[in-house]
Amino acid sequence: MIQKSSKISLHIPPLMWGQFRQMMLKTKTAGEEIIGFFFCKHHQISENQLRYFPQTWMVPTESCYEEQSTTRLVLKQEFHLYLLQTYLEKGFDIVHIHTHPGLDTPCFSTVDDRHESEYAKFLTTNFENQPQLISGIFNESLQKPKFRIWNQLGNSFQAVEFYPSWFERRQKASPLPPFEREGR
Repeated sequence: MIQKSSKISLHIPPLMWGQFRQMMLKTKTAGEEIIGFFFCKHHQISENQLRYFPQTWMVPTESCYEEQSTTRLVLKQEFHLYLLQTYLEKGFDIVHIHTHPGLDTPCFSTVDDRHESEYAKFLTTNFENQPQLISGIFNESLQKPKFRIWNQLGNSFQAVEFYPSWFERRQKASPLPPFEREGR
């Protein structure tokens, strides 16, 4: 069980993150939301520090969706069952990442809240090892994220620090192109 005061982080190795991000962008079509998954093992670093490290990832293709639009994603039941049997029954925790339209840092919607809460409860009640659910949201360019981890009752969550690195380091902000800096 995760303590509320714990520092929780998700570390995705740079090569793995680059491949995942590239596949997400490649499968994206005209403003539609997309989803991808990491399947992780967690490591207790200290009494108050927990890190998640992905072992593998998956980005569904168009044929895996029952519905896909700018505001909604529904995976086909057969594909979802495949993910559950292949990864969660083997003891992995799940990181579920989806996009929202726009280039600003996105916010989780009330629809995200409701579905993720229900999914966290589903994982707890249907799997003996009670996998954790980390949910992530990015803007459509997959450059501005927010992550959170749900408790097993699905009634609260806490922030997760995201590092596209083995180490705890933030990416430096990209400088603005010269034409955007002039005249300011």
